[in-house]
Amino acid sequence: MKTLFTLIAAVLFASSIFAQEDSNSKKLGAMIEDGMKTWQTPGLAATVVKNGEVVFKKTYGVKEMESGEPVDGNTLFSMASTTKALIAISLGMLVDQGKINGMKRLLNIYLHLSFQIHT
Repeated sequence: MKTLFTLIAAVLFASSIFAQEDSNSKKLGAMIEDGMKTWQTPGLAATVVKNGEVVFKKTYGVKEMESGEPVDGNTLFSMASTTKALIAISLGMLVDQGKINGMKRLLNIYLHLSFQIHT
């Protein structure tokens, strides 16, 4: 979980660090490959969007260690519990951009949610 979140966070924040330049793409690629080795991640797909434009898109590694089949643009990944962190980051960005009126608005939305359990 920590591994996946760290790699996702690196890619999410990369758009503020790296531009379209080849050297920056190479730096990001090297960071991702280093992280994959450190955290023994078999494969991943990374996309960086800056100002609505894809500035970096690449796949790394394999889908499964046993098969050795490479990750491609159609590979599906399980996000597991990382969705909570991604939603929190996204909401924080919307608050910073003034698109959501801070915690007061978020609490108002949360208090009006209803959950149903289907059995």
